[in-house]
Amino acid sequence: MKMHWKKFGRILKAVAPIVLAAAGVPPRLIPLVEHAIVLAESKPGTGAEKKALALDAIRTGIAAAEIGAGRPVVDPGVTAIVSDGIDVAVRAVNAAKGLPIVE
Repeated sequence: MKMHWKKFGRILKAVAPIVLAAAGVPPRLIPLVEHAIVLAESKPGTGAEKKALALDAIRTGIAAAEIGAGRPVVDPGVTAIVSDGIDVAVRAVNAAKGLPIVE
């Protein structure tokens, strides 16, 4: 059963801070990762295409922050952690979609 992306977004907002932190995503990136996942889920495409869109949005957000700060603000090695965090967050939302936590 396909879930409407708005419901996905509501559930993500409830579970993402916990699961992203547990996956090792730096706390200052969690809002950016949440936004990128919601953006990606609102678009058509395969899971891999949506993940690529989310990662691109995150890279763009980090680049903008670094331009604004005039220096690197995120360790480049965090990309793998963020990628894994996306997978964990999406799995958590899919596991929670049948629960009455966010309606």
